[in-house]
Amino acid sequence: FDIKRRKLELVLPEAEIKARRERFKPSKPRVKKGYLALYLRIVSSAAEGAILK
Repeated sequence: FDIKRRKLELVLPEAEIKARRERFKPSKPRVKKGYLALYLRIVSSAAEGAILK
């Protein structure tokens, strides 16, 4: 990785990357009620600035 250029290289064969993507299943949110659940639904990701949608 190169911090100054903000670059991270993944050293895996394309077949392995493809297999991992096919196996990936996003986890279900554990919180379903209350303020934390509301927050999870209405706030964008940190990459987008974590702002209210």
